[in-house]
Amino acid sequence: MDDVIFSLDTHPPSPPRLVAVPWVDASEIFGRARANSLAARKLHKNLERIHRGDGADREIVVDEDMRQALLLILVGIEAEGLLLTALVELREAAGTPIISG
Repeated sequence: MDDVIFSLDTHPPSPPRLVAVPWVDASEIFGRARANSLAARKLHKNLERIHRGDGADREIVVDEDMRQALLLILVGIEAEGLLLTALVELREAAGTPIISG
């Protein structure tokens, strides 16, 4: 399966930061996003869409609420020693607030 592209608009007017994560690593986020907040469920729904292969769009545009949920999930993964190299850049990007343009 292809990469999942997380799009985080942290420094407008610059283009959004795009972080490619292989599905095998994104699946760890997918599993943890189920029973969290509304924003985490929104993240889960987007990952589910990509996993099912609904269309060619593999990008998830992350809003501020989703970013916070994603950061909490990634901190949990990191605390368990499971933050693989592919997730390090995403963890770094998720640490920067989304600025509305």
